[in-house]
Amino acid sequence: MDKESLDQLRNQDWDATFVRVLGTARIMATRYGWNENTSLPSGQMLEDLVIDAINELWESPDKIRHDIKIT
Repeated sequence: MDKESLDQLRNQDWDATFVRVLGTARIMATRYGWNENTSLPSGQMLEDLVIDAINELWESPDKIRHDIKIT
């Protein structure tokens, strides 16, 4: 990852990103009959999945799709 891409990653408003992705996760979870008060089949909560997804981007920034904006 070049310095510019790393700086963009560091400068991302991760709090806002978390809230937005969590909102989308809530919508998607309701399609399967889950909500934020029920655990998912893996025993995780929706917040756990969002945190895991964000951590995965930090561990493998090459997975970032620059054609999709999440904030």
